[in-house]
Amino acid sequence: MFKRTRDVPIKPCSCGFGDKGAIIKPNDRQPAFDYCPNINKLDNHVDCPSFDAVCHENEPCEPYWGFIKGCFKQIRHWCLMGEIEDVNYFIRPKLTIRTRFGEKVTIHFYLENDNNPLTFSFNDALIGHTILIMDAEKHDFLDMTTGVRQEAGDLVVIFKCPMQALIKTFGSMMTPPACFQCEAKPSNSTQNSSLKKKENPISANLASHVDQDSQAASATLSLKKCSKCRIALYCNKLCQTQHWNDSHKKLCSSMKYLQLLRELDFASTSVISKKACHPFSFAEKMVTASPVATESSTHVQWMWNENEDPFSESKPVEWKPFSDVENMIIEETFQGGQKHAVLDNYSINFKNGLQILDTNGNKQRLVKRMVCNRDDNFVREERFTFIPINPERPFAGQYGWISPFIREAAKHLNITRKHLPSKDATVIPMIVEKAAVGIIEEGKKIRKQHEAEYLAKILREKKHAAMKNVWECCANLYSLESFLYKKVNETMTVIGDEVHGQDWREQARTLGPFCLLLWDNPSNDQTTERGTILYRGAQLPDESISIFKEDCSEIDKPMRSFPSFISCSRNRAKVESFGNVLFIMKVKHAFSVDLKPHSQYPGEDEELVSPGVCFTVDRVKLDQHNNKYEIYLDLVQQYDWSDRSEISDYDDDDDDGDNRVSAYIAARGADADLRDDYDADDDRKRARYRDACVLEDDYDDDHRRYLRHLAYDAYCGNISGPAYAAAARDNYDRARVAFARRVADLRAAARRDGRDRDW
Repeated sequence: MFKRTRDVPIKPCSCGFGDKGAIIKPNDRQPAFDYCPNINKLDNHVDCPSFDAVCHENEPCEPYWGFIKGCFKQIRHWCLMGEIEDVNYFIRPKLTIRTRFGEKVTIHFYLENDNNPLTFSFNDALIGHTILIMDAEKHDFLDMTTGVRQEAGDLVVIFKCPMQALIKTFGSMMTPPACFQCEAKPSNSTQNSSLKKKENPISANLASHVDQDSQAASATLSLKKCSKCRIALYCNKLCQTQHWNDSHKKLCSSMKYLQLLRELDFASTSVISKKACHPFSFAEKMVTASPVATESSTHVQWMWNENEDPFSESKPVEWKPFSDVENMIIEETFQGGQKHAVLDNYSINFKNGLQILDTNGNKQRLVKRMVCNRDDNFVREERFTFIPINPERPFAGQYGWISPFIREAAKHLNITRKHLPSKDATVIPMIVEKAAVGIIEEGKKIRKQHEAEYLAKILREKKHAAMKNVWECCANLYSLESFLYKKVNETMTVIGDEVHGQDWREQARTLGPFCLLLWDNPSNDQTTERGTILYRGAQLPDESISIFKEDCSEIDKPMRSFPSFISCSRNRAKVESFGNVLFIMKVKHAFSVDLKPHSQYPGEDEELVSPGVCFTVDRVKLDQHNNKYEIYLDLVQQYDWSDRSEISDYDDDDDDGDNRVSAYIAARGADADLRDDYDADDDRKRARYRDACVLEDDYDDDHRRYLRHLAYDAYCGNISGPAYAAAARDNYDRARVAFARRVADLRAAARRDGRDRDW
């Protein structure tokens, strides 16, 4: 349908393309006009082609353009690079360059609207320097010559160094971190040196000039960054001095442009119309982004070709990212300098850029490595969309303050509230180890052993850390796109379901320890701010929506709950397009935690609601504009008396404790109908409320939190019905006297023993 670029360049590429005498291994993919295995983009004949392979401005060609939906669209980037051989300023600036393929090309500059380009200066256009032009195209001039008519100044950069020095420097940026001069890696440099001598004579020759002290460096060899560009890496001062004198002195100020090229995905799947302007701009990138990408702002993403025919040349390549854990495994292996990465069911061949099926070596797909901005991460629809397993039961009943799954996990671990990891650091190593073992066991069941072992390894690194660090690690693992969060929620969702029965109890032994660590957040001792609005999508059948409508219509609205951890977003725009229903949840009294600081996807604004949080259905309405139901829920944490015997530090025979509870419940229960109105005329109710607050001030922190939760239930009229509330009010006066006597006794004992008020 349209032109293909020249198959064979004038001078062969280093990959062997164009060299008829090159020997390619049988199992390696043959280089072609649209495929080059070189990871160095400036030494890649597809990313940096010969001038003969560049498209004409009036003739779109493969592999850079595609015919999509009736029009030509650009489907990937390319750059034209050459060393300047002649400079002429007669009428217009004109440069003559020599490409790395030996071609002589003339560049004519027509910068009427860009007389002062931001990315280069004509003062740097000297013989011996290197020019790089993004998305350059051929142009036929009136003198019957063909060259480049360059009208956009922000697509041009001039590097003040020879072309081969530029290619070598950029190659150092594309490989795992190593010294830019001697190529020593941050590991045992003696071992690295021996490997280089066997595998790469050129690298070995470079290494032979390195100071002997660096050859005997320990396994803790560290690399230091250039203080100016913050990109070039060196193992010692000598290497930095040598590299500075050789080439870096001329390149240091331009390293920011090489960093942008490194981050740019040349094989972009985004399409641009032929009539549109070029989507890439060096100047725009330098204004909108930091010149140097930091570890916090970018991350490496490995992707695989998901086309039905991965080697088809007739269709644009569709790239799909590996899961987070797979990506971490691949990158860690790549940074370690190994040739293969082993995944579940697949392996990655770094040399050939292939994903190979374990059971059939002939089933292969292309893979690529790219640097992405973390802010570009998409919102995961599956994570923020609720799909009920049983349409007739889209929610669970009221289970109380503590999720049945957490209770069952505590039973398996044989711990009480006093021995929760947030209170007793001695149990942390035991629970972390059981959590790691459980993750591996669950991973094996679904053929995700390598992924599970990697997660377990990360968790075990925090085995002897403080609970705050352990929880942050668990929050990070839960935020990853992996089987773990899916398996956890799949297991907890079926609690109380008649079909699945008690299957979840077995998973409480394996996944329970991890869930307990995630649930027991030591920094989350306060409920989420009242009035906070959270959003979550859902895909519900009509029968499930009808159940929510029925709950909404009842006068005495039933209390429901989500038995698993619930991922919500504080940003409605992030999730409102997911599913056919949007849950709009208003927090009245519930525990949740902001996962954004610990997530690999900060753009999701994820808020994680604790399992067992109850809700009532406030209203259900149909948005006629989007044809989507909006279900408004009120989140209320509920207390259940069985919680006290499951994970509790209160003795069952503590009668005085029951009196204290009764006193507080009575005070709030009597005030239940006042809600937040403290200006009521009922002096007796106000007096009881003040007494309850005084009692609360006399409790230690644990008791205060415990009573606050109980009081809220009574305050809202949700505890044990009217009969119990009446009995509690009748018992109020007696309980207050008993508690006052108990307080006096404890204080007197503390004074006698000389102890502080830790009673």
